[in-house]
Amino acid sequence: TPIKDVTLNGKDNSGQPVTHEVSGLPEGVTYDPETNTISGTPTTVGSYDVTVVSTDESGNTTETTFTITVEDTTAPDVDPVEDQTTEVNT
Repeated sequence: TPIKDVTLNGKDNSGQPVTHEVSGLPEGVTYDPETNTISGTPTTVGSYDVTVVSTDESGNTTETTFTITVEDTTAPDVDPVEDQTTEVNT
């Protein structure tokens, strides 16, 4: 199942946009710097601490971290097995 898209928004104190570096994403999830969007479908179960470092034109940075938890809660499918009746010692 895809994650909910995350759009990174940020501006510096003069209203200029900032750039973002993203690390710690699970496999199957990517960051698009053109749209500032994190999206995708994770492929491996686990807990992932994602770090976003935002930088303004003057080189000032700020860092934020959030967690993406990937679970597998779908039960497996198993074909039914028929009941059996048999005679003892035959």
